[in-house]
This record gives sequence, C-alpha cells and structure tokens, in this order.
Amino acid sequence: MSLVFSSFVFGGYQKYIPYYIYSIWKTHPNSYIKVFTDKALEVNIYKTLKFLKENNIKNFEIIEMKTSLEEYEKYKMRGGGVKTLVRYLVGKEYFDAFDYAYIGDIDILFLPEQMSILDFHTRQLVELHQPFSNKVRLDKDGGITERLTGLHFFKTKEYFDKINPIISRIKTDQSYRDHYLKGLERDENFLYKINKEAFDFDPELLSRAQRPWHGLHLGITRGNKDLDIQTIQENSSLSIEEIINHLREYIQDPIFMEIQKKVFVVELEVILKELSIPYTFSWKYKGYKYRSGVKLRSTKRKLKKYLK
Repeated sequence: MSLVFSSFVFGGYQKYIPYYIYSIWKTHPNSYIKVFTDKALEVNIYKTLKFLKENNIKNFEIIEMKTSLEEYEKYKMRGGGVKTLVRYLVGKEYFDAFDYAYIGDIDILFLPEQMSILDFHTRQLVELHQPFSNKVRLDKDGGITERLTGLHFFKTKEYFDKINPIISRIKTDQSYRDHYLKGLERDENFLYKINKEAFDFDPELLSRAQRPWHGLHLGITRGNKDLDIQTIQENSSLSIEEIINHLREYIQDPIFMEIQKKVFVVELEVILKELSIPYTFSWKYKGYKYRSGVKLRSTKRKLKKYLK
C-alpha cells in the first residue's frame, strides 16, 4: 500500500520543510512527500533540500502553485487565513499514483511510533465506514462542532470520486464558491462541509474517533511564553520519555545536525531546552541572536509609536 504525505506552505513556514521531510523519511522511508508552496523556495531552504537529496533523501518534491491565490483572499478565515484552505483544494491528479494520502501541517516533526500512520488510519477508516480518517472537533463544553481536524487521511480513489467534483466546481465557478464559503470561519469548517456533503458521515461517530499527532507539533511555542511539559504532552501522541529519546536520536544524526546548521527553528530549540535535552553551542548562540533580534524589533516599534 503506497502512502503520500502532503502539506501546503505559505509565508514564513518554509523553514519547517526540511524538518518535515527528514522526519517522514526517518519514520516512513517507503512513503512519498509532496509539499505545495505559494511562492518559490527561499535560498537557504533550497540549499538544504539539495543537501538532503545529496544524502539520498529523495522521496519528495516541491510544487509551486501556479494558480493565483488572490481570488481566495477575500474570504476571511481564522487560524492562518484562507490560504490554509487551499491544501484541501488540491485535485486528484496529484494523488492518483498512491493508494492513501495524509494531508497535515508542515510544522509537525514526525517521531517513530509502535503503529505506523498507515496501519492506524486504515483501521480507523474501516471503523468509521468512510474513505477518510479524521475526527469531528468538540467545543470546550464537549459539544459537537462542524469542524474536522486539520490532519486528514484518506483512501485516494474512493475519496476523490466524491470530493473532486465538489472542489473542481469551487475552483472554477465563482458564484458557487462565494455561496459555498460564505459564513465558514475556518478551513476546518470547510473540510467538514465538503466531506459531509460527499459522504454524509455521522458526526457523533466521528467525534469519538482518534486524531493522534504522530509526532510533535513544533508550532506549540509560537506566541507561547510559558511552554511547559504538559503543553508538550498535549501536542504529541507519544509519552514525554519517548519524545525525549527520539529527539536525542534525531539531534545526534549528522544529517539532522546539518539541517539545524542551515535552518534555525527557534520552536525546536525552546522544546529541547524545556525537555533538558543538551544541544550544541551554535544552536544556543543562534537562539540568543534570534531572541535579541525580536527584542530589538519590538523596542524599535515601541519607540516609533512613541515618537509619532
């Protein structure tokens, strides 16, 4: 059974691409990876991916979206804006060569698990009686919402037989698109809506489904000044001990060490520090420079506002 991982990247999120590819290669070496971007790769990201290929990590491709996204910008959505919706509009032609696909966030660092993504989700989609595996979100009071999660696994042929006509019309018929997207707050509401229309799933059954991270969500540290062990645990499907052991293994790998040299990700440094995992002086220095730069930019903004 063939599996393709897919993610859509925009803005400053390109820095996560090498880590995303490396971690999938480590955990699912027989899979393939398709990363869609809204613009050309930044030079340092391009060079890092070239380094990966030179080290025999070749199971990926980067696809720059040729279609302009401007026509979607008028649809205002929370949680990253309307660009996050585009990953669910990628057509079947990109997935036809694979039996299964997993669409998710680029800032997930995949870690080894006892059960692979493929084994877990193929079992769950059978239990859900659907060609996809996902979970209906609950609100803070435990009520069922009209939102799926952003981590979406599906059986490609059966899924696109029903979904592709819907997304094709959304992309080509502006009047239909305006009506379809009206009132949707998040891309996850959109994902819920197209899957509900296509497969008429039981929301209560899907609310009891599982949605593991299959690794560690690096994005937990963005805007979070009080990162702690509990927050890390809530953003991973592994135990803290497992996370520590796997991260230690990663940061000792020469390929991963080279990625760290080429592309600094402050979120990972914060997590390593919180977990008391020793890391190199060069990364500590880069972290210091990063935080100093943030403070300097903040001071300049405050000074500029004061002088107005």
